[in-house]
Amino acid sequence: MINQEGGFKTPASKSKSEVSHNKNRASFKKIMSYLSALGPKYKPSNPELTLDNLNKSYEDAGAVMAACKASFSNANAAISHRRKVFKPIKRLGTRMVNVLMCSPVSAEAIEDARRAQRIIQGYRMKTAKDEKNLATDEEPIETKVAIQQSYDSLLEHFTSLKIIVTAHSEYGPHEKDLTVASLDRYEIELQLANDEVVKANVALENARIVRDQALYEYRTGLTELGKAAKGYCAQLLGADSKMFKRIDSVRFIRMDW
Repeated sequence: MINQEGGFKTPASKSKSEVSHNKNRASFKKIMSYLSALGPKYKPSNPELTLDNLNKSYEDAGAVMAACKASFSNANAAISHRRKVFKPIKRLGTRMVNVLMCSPVSAEAIEDARRAQRIIQGYRMKTAKDEKNLATDEEPIETKVAIQQSYDSLLEHFTSLKIIVTAHSEYGPHEKDLTVASLDRYEIELQLANDEVVKANVALENARIVRDQALYEYRTGLTELGKAAKGYCAQLLGADSKMFKRIDSVRFIRMDW
């Protein structure tokens, strides 16, 4: 689940699977209510199926699901913050190049800066001869080619552009946000914002693993315990009894994890 949002799928909204997890926990609670209604008749020999253990598993699952929800919110907040921090990067890069172009530096330095800025803008120049001038000495044709950008790539090329323009003592803007010190601070801000997204997404992935274990782990997961409790009730009440049919009618949504 990879994309440009720090190497992970962007947790922009609650997915269908998140809703399914909540429904499975609600189904488990419904089964517990039926089991409680059986009173002293419900006496499984398996300690994992006792009402006390089932209730503990239900509460534990709720806690890890809440933690997962918090991690989800943190990841979304980190992504929103990074988007805000990176928003000025293209315009700022253009202004940096414009300042350099107005400085007494070589044409090669300006072209290096423009090349880095084009990548920040989301394209590069592709040089090639068309069929008409392929066998002649005419100048090759330059065309814009769109490139896919990631935040890592934007940061990398902003750093390259900053190194190029600030390497020249002639670069001396009057605008405060274009000074070398300001560009250094902005680069650090970009890096921190990007790192926070990666950190938040890793925490979210870990929280989802813990949640999935609580809900679907073999034998000890909530849905597995619910199915085992159904099996016990089948032999306790009889598969044709009305009470068992009510219990058996409670379904869990199959989740692959």
